[in-house]
Amino acid sequence: MKASRNTETRRQAMLQFLKENGRVSVEQLSERFQTTPRLC
Repeated sequence: MKASRNTETRRQAMLQFLKENGRVSVEQLSERFQTTPRLC
């Protein structure tokens, strides 16, 4: 539970960081998250 929530928090932080930079496209983001193993 704690690890899953930590992963979600890190993902949100990374999304915000990339969004502010505006260097990564949405397609690349979705690709990266699809290939990233999820902890459930």
